[in-house]
Amino acid sequence: MARLSTFTRNATSVAQGAPVVVGPEGDSFTITTRGFTDAYADRLWSLRRTAAIRYNTGLSANETPVSPDALPPSIEDGCVAQAMAEKCLIDVSGLDGDDGAPVTIEQFCDLIQHRENRPLLALAMQAAGSVGRATKAQLESAEKN
Repeated sequence: MARLSTFTRNATSVAQGAPVVVGPEGDSFTITTRGFTDAYADRLWSLRRTAAIRYNTGLSANETPVSPDALPPSIEDGCVAQAMAEKCLIDVSGLDGDDGAPVTIEQFCDLIQHRENRPLLALAMQAAGSVGRATKAQLESAEKN
């Protein structure tokens, strides 16, 4: 039998944020992020709408206009990255630059805006998507109480 908790999230964690470990074992770091809140969804909608207007304005008569829900992938990724940076991401820790200096949240938010850093955006999205979901360790700990 299915459990409701499999399909729902803890609203407090989603709104306030939680640390989430991301990345492969041995190369993991922590992203503190809110989940996909209403503020994130609304900001993403606004960014997509603006991007579609901007894109369509530059089209010639022979080109096909796009809608906000059918943007080219590079533009879509930029919208998602900006919405994540503005509405979800709180902190990053355990991630160092190639110079050995810790990456700040400001640097991380800038990095995810660039297409070549798409893997970092994917990890940020993974982290936001998992906020508020009870982990096996949390469930075991709660059962002991």
